[in-house]
Amino acid sequence: MSYKIENTFLQTGYLEEILFKTLDMYLGGEDLSDSPLVKWGRRFLARGDYWYGCGSASDQEACIRERQQKVIALYHSFKKNGYDGPPISVFFDRDGMVHTYDGFHRLCMMKYLGMKADVNVVISYHDKNPERRGDFPLARTLKKMHKGKYLYQPVDDPRLRDFRVWRKDSTVRLRYILNNLAGKTVLDIGSSEGYFSRKIAKKGYTVTALDNLRDSVAVTRYLSIVNNIKLRCQQARWQDYVKGKHFDNILYLSVFHHDVLARGVDEAFRSLRAFRGATERLFFETPVSSRKISWVSKDKKDLYSFTENEFKERIERETKMKVTDTWYGIRPLFLLKRDDNVAG
Repeated sequence: MSYKIENTFLQTGYLEEILFKTLDMYLGGEDLSDSPLVKWGRRFLARGDYWYGCGSASDQEACIRERQQKVIALYHSFKKNGYDGPPISVFFDRDGMVHTYDGFHRLCMMKYLGMKADVNVVISYHDKNPERRGDFPLARTLKKMHKGKYLYQPVDDPRLRDFRVWRKDSTVRLRYILNNLAGKTVLDIGSSEGYFSRKIAKKGYTVTALDNLRDSVAVTRYLSIVNNIKLRCQQARWQDYVKGKHFDNILYLSVFHHDVLARGVDEAFRSLRAFRGATERLFFETPVSSRKISWVSKDKKDLYSFTENEFKERIERETKMKVTDTWYGIRPLFLLKRDDNVAG
């Protein structure tokens, strides 16, 4: 598998400081005989480690200096011609995070020169350590999450072409949300595969994708990286995460009824107080009755039931926000705006 991933998503590691300081010395006309790069080579060779083939050289110092000249030549090449196409080798960990395996020098040069480029990325399978090789197991992770070939939200990836999407209304929900966002920051609570997070981030918003499931966060992180979308991905309980933070917009889509089932009706409503002062706009989607939850067990069908007006009044009281609009899809989606005059 290969990708085009912007260089800013790929780590340069400890080599960055070594090369940056060496290049600073070179451009400042300083003597490079004891540059950070030269000292790095000497240190590795002194303890018998591999260092670019210099360990077997008859003149190790000459080999180190030659290596330094190649680095300087690489700098001039990138400055004149930009990124020249050779692939960067990477692997992904189980949390969906990308790690550079080979290509650190090229990445450092791009960063030093302030370049942004979509680089050719190939997945490395060479390392003996299984934790340091391979692509993220996207299809396998999703099948484990959803107990089969299912997606909660759409994912535009050919590996998932035969997966069934449960929330086929995601596109129209997204349109409503985009038309009603304000400011610049968005928190997506219960982000699942990250559909809303990615789509909103592509519009220029600063987005945090939040889920309490490690695999959901990993899938979201991975899909954002391979699609060159800048997202902040976090695993946490939303009630804990929002404390002391503020977002212009919070998406709370089809999460509340899960809180009700896990914590009880009254406790779930009380937890909504965490939204007080945390946002200017809250997009709150949920069934107003447990009978509207198609998959809930029979013994939970009568867990809660409100008229729409009763439900609005309750969430307004707990959040100290005002329902200003309602969008009707599979479930009602209430748009709440901050209103300190709401009784609490």
